[in-house]
Amino acid sequence: GVSCRGTDYVAMRPKDHPVQPSPEQVIAKVQEAIALKNFEYIYLTTEDVNIIKKFQKVFGDMLILPNQKYVKFDGSAGLWVTEYSTKQSKYEQGLEYIVAKLLLDECSGLIASLTSGIRSFMCLSKNWNNFKYKYIFDLGRY
Repeated sequence: GVSCRGTDYVAMRPKDHPVQPSPEQVIAKVQEAIALKNFEYIYLTTEDVNIIKKFQKVFGDMLILPNQKYVKFDGSAGLWVTEYSTKQSKYEQGLEYIVAKLLLDECSGLIASLTSGIRSFMCLSKNWNNFKYKYIFDLGRY
């Protein structure tokens, strides 16, 4: 299971929030985990279409994605993800996000960066101490 944050979080670098790894850094860590533990599939949770494309290019059919809305973010509008127009209610958006994160608990391994979503997942996870492979990027703060 991989959680990779992109979009506004990376583009706007919110003060005192955790620095996010690049998709390339996360992909390298996933490749390392596959080499060590022979994982067959990669469940990827992200809100960013650009990250999905990078993962698809490297991992192809190994990639599993949650059924949710994704954002194509270029950073030029200066908007936060929550300000993008969707036909979903805030409740539906939040529920989709929570379910995508909780599905990480069904995975054999975990690679993620520090975000509020992952911190919440850490508290709710029943599998936290049982992952065959676990790596949390901690790259300081913006």
